[in-house]
Parts: sequence; structure tokens; C-alpha cells
Amino acid sequence: MVEVETLRHGHGRRDILDITAWRVDAGERCLVAGPSGSGKSTLLHLLAGLATPRSGNVRVAGQDLADLSPAARDRFRGRSIGLLLQSFHLLDTLSVFDNVRLARHLAGLPEDRARCRKVLDDLGVGELGDVRPSTLSHGQAQRVALARAVVNRPAVILADEPTSSLDDESCGRVAALIEAEADRQGATLVVATHDSRLHGRFEQRLVLDAPGAGSER
Repeated sequence: MVEVETLRHGHGRRDILDITAWRVDAGERCLVAGPSGSGKSTLLHLLAGLATPRSGNVRVAGQDLADLSPAARDRFRGRSIGLLLQSFHLLDTLSVFDNVRLARHLAGLPEDRARCRKVLDDLGVGELGDVRPSTLSHGQAQRVALARAVVNRPAVILADEPTSSLDDESCGRVAALIEAEADRQGATLVVATHDSRLHGRFEQRLVLDAPGAGSER
């Protein structure tokens, strides 16, 4: 579940986001749409606890993020939120397998090599476990980043512009992979994008208009 109330955030005196109320229930999917500069990525960062809102409440998986210390917020993010950013941030000093395994370590979870292998296999990159991320294609790196995002069975998956640079066939394939992983985890899925090709895949939408926010549609 994701819920925000009277959320305001911006830089200086300018509000980028101003959302009175918005909620996505457990297991539901929502598309956050809007032009560049409307605050889509900013909203995902707030939901992930990577940024703190100027005012308002942000609750994720039943947890009010404002009640957590920075260290506790990091642990909560690692265990409860699967984050797929535009930059995959894979560590080239580690193998593909160890990039996924690191997500469990950082979240303070016990090592589970079988789980790491399974998510890589589920996403079709299990045979790449021993290679370095720098040798991967863009599509392979994205699958590894998704594996890392879901290895801890998150309650919420947040994806930022996952299809913006892809052709139509790849767009559909990546969207289907993310949806399938959300279904597999029973997770709430929030995808932020300006890619109109994804609109038909989501019944629930939050449309943001620069410089503020629109309403759920």
C-alpha cells in the first residue's frame, strides 16, 4: 500500500509537488504520468524515503516514513521497497549474482543464494550470474536491476521511466516483466513515466502537471 496526504515538496519557494490525497492499495498498480519537470521522479524518491517532503505524510506498506530515523528508513527501504531507477547503479566490481546478493546484505537479511538464483532465472538472466555488469546489454542490465529490486520480496515496487529509451517490442516486454514480478510478489506497483505506450496497461493513474499535481484518473 502507498498513501500520501497533503504532500508538498519543492526547491526554494517553488512547489514541484502538491498532492492533497492519493492512495494505491496493496497489490494494485498505478501509473504516474506527466511531462518532464512535473515531479514524477521526485514523487518516487519521496515514496522510497530517498527524500523528505516539505510537508505532508507519506506511508508505504503501512509505515509512516517520517517516524523512521535515516538508518531505519534505509533498512525499511531494503526490505519493503523494490526500486528500479533510470540509472541501474549496478556495481561493476561485483558479479551479477553478487549485485543481487548485496541487496539482501544491505537490508540486514540472511543470505539466501537459492533465492538470488531464482529471481535471476525468473527474469531470464540466470546464466549471467558470474559476469560483470559492464559486459551486459541494456536489456540484460535492466533485468538484473529488476532482480535486485525484487529479491527481498518487497511489498511495493517503484519503477522510474523503465521504457523511455526502448522500441515498441522492448517496451512491451519490459512492462510485462515488471508486471509479472509485481504479481509474483503480490506487490503494489507504481510506475512513473511520460511514455504514452504504457497508459493502456494501467487502470489507475495519477497525472501530474508541471509545476504542480493533477488528480487521480
